[in-house]
Amino acid sequence: MLYDIFDELCEIFLAPYFHIGGDEVVPKMWDNCPECQKLIKEHNLKDHVGLHRYFNNFLVAHLKKRGKRTIGWNEMLCPELDKSAIGQFWTFERGLPEALDWVDNQNGEVIISSGMYVYADYPYSRLSLSATYNFNADYLGIERMENVLGYEFPLWTEYVRSDEKYALQLYPRMLAMAETGWTKPLLKNYENFENRLENQREYFESIGITLPPRKVYSGYTFDGAEDMTFADRRMKAFWDYWYDDVDYELNKMK
Repeated sequence: MLYDIFDELCEIFLAPYFHIGGDEVVPKMWDNCPECQKLIKEHNLKDHVGLHRYFNNFLVAHLKKRGKRTIGWNEMLCPELDKSAIGQFWTFERGLPEALDWVDNQNGEVIISSGMYVYADYPYSRLSLSATYNFNADYLGIERMENVLGYEFPLWTEYVRSDEKYALQLYPRMLAMAETGWTKPLLKNYENFENRLENQREYFESIGITLPPRKVYSGYTFDGAEDMTFADRRMKAFWDYWYDDVDYELNKMK
């Protein structure tokens, strides 16, 4: 079934890359599936993690026949994975040792999309603009930086239901990530960047884009935020202003 779907998509999208996902696999169904357990036993796989890796190599091989390089989230990375695959590095806790091994020891390539620093759907109280700007791949502990293809910052839109919120979440971070990707860390200066961003405010207004105020993108996006510790502000923003789709920044701007 997947081969048929992939073949159809390969005909529609001509880019040389094909992203198969592979993150946040819920193993309960595989653990309770007799056919899956039979497959694990037949191929001497340790568990559902081994089954996931076994499965991914079939997809990578099929896409390679179609002239595509496979991209997948870092949960799929392991020494057994076909080295033509590209890992998209999004998490610190889950899969960090495997991802570092993939880059440093397996000579595998990655794209950096660290959820703690570059996720554009996060409230600014959880992820301030300065945290995004100051991030670089060295934070992850990668030694072979030549295997880092670049940065990609996702904007997951299940909680973004208006053009205003889209622009609010996207544009300041897009500028910060562009400079992060193209500038040596020693040459970066957040204060200088912020001043240049503010100097562009009138231009963005002229093309219909309203940038959030400094107070908002600095992380103080709800009443009382100034009196909270950074850790408490992050957690409140995460639980109260992300899942529930409260347009907190937009209300603050009115």
